[in-house]
Amino acid sequence: MKSVTGGVQLIGVGVSAGKYMQDAECNRRRDSITLSNMGMKVAAVSLMCQNPNVWKAMFMSATPCPIVRAGKLVVGKSALLEIKQNPELHIPNYVEEQGFYDKILGVGANETEETESTSSVSDRFRSSIRE
Repeated sequence: MKSVTGGVQLIGVGVSAGKYMQDAECNRRRDSITLSNMGMKVAAVSLMCQNPNVWKAMFMSATPCPIVRAGKLVVGKSALLEIKQNPELHIPNYVEEQGFYDKILGVGANETEETESTSSVSDRFRSSIRE
């Protein structure tokens, strides 16, 4: 809840008023915690993903928000592939930030160029020298 108050004081007379307004983001967090506590983790994440900033943070961390395709839940790498195929459908602010998302998703890039490392993942993280 957020409070909104106001008041006016004149000589001999004063008037004040106040009211409470619900904070939509606070309600979203509360509802998400409740869903999570009930064991509905995907629903909790989906609710948080309705906020464009949360959606972008999840996307940038390579853990995209869950999406539904043909009535089935799609998560993880499959969700990233689906988002790449239909970004205007799945990305909340795609129109406003199309250049940014196209660059990250590699839209229009040559997908045949892949570089493969010869060292193992654990060797790369154990060494101070990066390939």
